[in-house]
Amino acid sequence: MACPNTQELWAAKGTFEPYEVQRSQSRHILDNYVKLAQWGIVNSDKSYHTRSRVEDDNRHYPVEFNHTHVCWVEIHWIENIDEGGHWEAYRIAGEDLGLDITSEDVD
Repeated sequence: MACPNTQELWAAKGTFEPYEVQRSQSRHILDNYVKLAQWGIVNSDKSYHTRSRVEDDNRHYPVEFNHTHVCWVEIHWIENIDEGGHWEAYRIAGEDLGLDITSEDVD
């Protein structure tokens, strides 16, 4: 039986609680955690993004690495007219994004 990946371990702890994210300002993720995430500029946003492995889905998805759970999260921009906007992690990265981190990667 395969060991659970870090996404599964985090999900097993209960419902994901969205949280505000400060975007990465530089490439700082260990190579064995990067997986299919790519560093670069997409839509004027310089940070990590990835693409889904679902056929015909050519969009870039902004992602951020959660160091506490050693796991990638999907993020989106929340616009707030009064305060400006912010990035919010809204779920653990989906399997289709190719960002699964295994126990072997962590060791």
